[in-house]
Amino acid sequence: MLTEHPHLTSDDVLLTAQPFHYVDPQWNVVASLMAGAHLVVLDGFHPSTFWSKVREHQVTYFYCLASMPVLLLKMPADPADRDHRVRAVQCSAIPPALHAALEERWGVPWTEAFGMTETGADIRVGFEEHGELVGSGSLGRPAAHREARIDEAGQLWLRGPGMMQGYLGHPSPYDEDGWFPTGDLARTDDAGRLYLAGRLKDMIRRSGENVAAVEVEEVLGALSFLLTGGGVAQLKTIASELNNALEGREDSARSVLRQLDVFTETLDDNKADIVDAIERLYQLAISVRQQQGTIDDALDELPSALRSLDRQREDLVTMLQSLNELGDVGVRVIEQSKDTTIETIRQLQPVLTELANSGDAFVKSVNVALTYPFVDEVVGRDPQVARNLHMGDYTNLSVELEVDRNVLELTTMLPDPPEVDVFFYRDVWQPQETQHGRILDELQVRLGRAHADADLDSIGTKLKVLGALAHIGAFQDVVRMLYYVTGMATERSAVLAYNLLHDGVRELGETAVADTVIAPIKRQEPGHYAFYQLSARGLWGELAPWQKWLVRLMRRLSFSPVGANNPEQLADFGDVMRTLHIDEDSDFAAQIARVEMELLWARDRGLPVPPYVTAAFREALELARARSAA
Repeated sequence: MLTEHPHLTSDDVLLTAQPFHYVDPQWNVVASLMAGAHLVVLDGFHPSTFWSKVREHQVTYFYCLASMPVLLLKMPADPADRDHRVRAVQCSAIPPALHAALEERWGVPWTEAFGMTETGADIRVGFEEHGELVGSGSLGRPAAHREARIDEAGQLWLRGPGMMQGYLGHPSPYDEDGWFPTGDLARTDDAGRLYLAGRLKDMIRRSGENVAAVEVEEVLGALSFLLTGGGVAQLKTIASELNNALEGREDSARSVLRQLDVFTETLDDNKADIVDAIERLYQLAISVRQQQGTIDDALDELPSALRSLDRQREDLVTMLQSLNELGDVGVRVIEQSKDTTIETIRQLQPVLTELANSGDAFVKSVNVALTYPFVDEVVGRDPQVARNLHMGDYTNLSVELEVDRNVLELTTMLPDPPEVDVFFYRDVWQPQETQHGRILDELQVRLGRAHADADLDSIGTKLKVLGALAHIGAFQDVVRMLYYVTGMATERSAVLAYNLLHDGVRELGETAVADTVIAPIKRQEPGHYAFYQLSARGLWGELAPWQKWLVRLMRRLSFSPVGANNPEQLADFGDVMRTLHIDEDSDFAAQIARVEMELLWARDRGLPVPPYVTAAFREALELARARSAA
């Protein structure tokens, strides 16, 4: 009891109300001496004054058994019921139907304890399992010093130190291996926790069937509790009211009774399912009660969050309109320069043909993976470094198809997106990215490279799970936050990649391509990044604590490198990392996780990179190495 629940210390005050020819007051004395605690000994158990004595002596722990909790519950409720210092109660044979009522009334955990005069303290429910076992009737698990087993007949046997030597004048009750038979029938659940099922010698034969006496005792005890609690008077009142109601309606009553008979037969046929449903409902109620504080906090903050969102709505719409105007300017520049750019490329055909014949040297300098987040420290501003980069998925395919894939992912994750998100993707982001794709795709073909196939069909399991959750109203904002965080990382990648692409092409002397094709595109990318960043920062401040917790949890579970939706794509991602020689560069992961570290993990200042980011990159590298070795 010192090293296990209830972990008695010198600060505790114990109380016992049983006579000393019971073993319980005796072990109370021993436990108090060992812990250096105080022990209050009452002259007997008096239900009407028991709790006043507990308050008077500042008791922190007591043990009771049998009918004591039932008698305590029968006492009139008192405003001072929870005015005490008790932190733990252990009790033998807690009535399962009254367990929750005991804890609710006095506001303290009651845990089951099993023991015998012959064996001492044997089995108990630990505090860590208490919540899920309230009302179950479970004895818990053997104490650290005790072993327990159940034989083929269902009898409980115990073994360990601190047990009696035997009965005076009788043969030893122990078997050859030192096991003591308790005479109790027991069973275990799937988790190995013990339950009493009756007494070995207290079996009643009824119509050829064995009935445990403990089951009869439970029924009689429940009947006694009903009758002593005023049940007889209530039954008399019910009978009188029924007689008055049924007078002159005997035929209707018989019909009702026949229907009730059919109904009860149906209930009896489905008894197992009904009991299972009630047990599940009870467990749900326990879980809700354990989370009551979090639920209360969420409900308290909800009105404030809605008001704040309403206040910021006008500013957000204004921002999106400005982004749209910026996008219109960029699209006009690209449209006006399109014909000139294509003509310039035609004039450069001989040069481009020679460059294509020279191999991948030039291609690697301009094909930058926009879905891949480059780090400033890796690529810097040196065009020579740009020439060594690999082609990425974003520029070696028809980008208008990639835009369609992004919209597909958006509609999967957000089945009912807010109006501002729809406006951004439909009227700003999609037309701009489609226009970018047409021009870059033309440049791609002119370089002598074939179109790559876009993956427009496969949606990862993680995205599908997020989309399913987003159909639940309260989870829509959680999924939006995850999409914004992912979008920030992606658009940050685009900003860095277009800068690198522009500088590399100019270094090659292709200023027309750099200034008329790439420069107008790269000027639009910061606007996209701004939308994600402003949206994420604004939404994060409005989330309730339970939503923030869920965002962090789901980000850990759903994170994957951008564009890697299956093992093959993840291996491609790893190949790019190996090509850039950033296999072991921890700062690379820090750059990718920089924004979400600030928002999601600000409380973990000492954590440079979330472990799930590092793990994802490590997996990509391992897949790439395995594919190369195959």
